[in-house]
Amino acid sequence: MKNLFLLLLLIPLISFSQDYLVFVGDKSYTSSYGLTFDNIYDDVFVSFVKTDNGDAIYLETNYIYDDNPKIIKPLTLYLSNGDVLISKSAMVTDYVDKNCISIYPLTESDISALKVYDLIRIRFTISPSSSYRDDINRFASSDEDTSESLKDF
Repeated sequence: MKNLFLLLLLIPLISFSQDYLVFVGDKSYTSSYGLTFDNIYDDVFVSFVKTDNGDAIYLETNYIYDDNPKIIKPLTLYLSNGDVLISKSAMVTDYVDKNCISIYPLTESDISALKVYDLIRIRFTISPSSSYRDDINRFASSDEDTSESLKDF
């Protein structure tokens, strides 16, 4: 009985953390919790991930007008203080269930800035696989506290 009482006293001291994962192709990546950015056509799911090559940002959005579109061109991140961060090209892409998925690398200074200032808008390009279709440029915005999602990242 004494051991049970001691165990019950220690339970609040034990920290339980939530692990989030995202899946791209045949790999999984540890992730921050996801954020939804609004776009007039389809919302964009965004999270921050750990890859073998460092920290990165994960994007996922629906696109039904092509067989294998990709988000591969430069990704532009707009911060609440007016700074603009650019990741030149996706390191991983996938297209599954009509969703374009991409992971873009971020530098240490990018992550440091994102921990202090909220990410308020992103700009990305969907590149259709069909040569007769033009690239589609999209903006997506959020008023969520994105810097909070990076607090323990």
